[in-house]
Amino acid sequence: VVDFTVVYPMNDYGEPGQIMRFKDIEWPVQEQAIQRKSAQYGNAVTYLDSSGIGDPIEANLRRSGVPVKGVKTGSMVRKEDLIQGLKIAIEQGWIKLPPKRSHAWLWEELEAYQKEVTEHENVSYHAPEGMHDDGVIALSLAVHGIGPSLRPTKRQVSAKPQQSF
Repeated sequence: VVDFTVVYPMNDYGEPGQIMRFKDIEWPVQEQAIQRKSAQYGNAVTYLDSSGIGDPIEANLRRSGVPVKGVKTGSMVRKEDLIQGLKIAIEQGWIKLPPKRSHAWLWEELEAYQKEVTEHENVSYHAPEGMHDDGVIALSLAVHGIGPSLRPTKRQVSAKPQQSF
């Protein structure tokens, strides 16, 4: 299964911006799209999965002036923190998901995402075989990036929203 790149802008009210999802596009073109998206949202901090191939992308984006924070999602502890944070944000209504009709792929990923506990009590989070989880990870990184700002009381304040994706 070929991974997608998902760019998920979110303000500190938990509202999504214009989400991008693409694959089979050369890395320099993807990096330019991420640069434009960050600029579109006021030079928003970009949180990205810096596991594996993400390290050089993080470095390239940083060199081009994009404020970027890499998060290694490869460790189960880190991934569990991200997914649990996302789960709480959804359950508490701290974030608003995009419409299902225009983002069915994301809803399918969220609904199919699995937590698996092995016989040795190891926990694994992943998409079912043959499916993607790139949107789930991008959304969890956006929630992680907004972090403590995501609170119902904060969302009701009429301050200028921070951006993250």
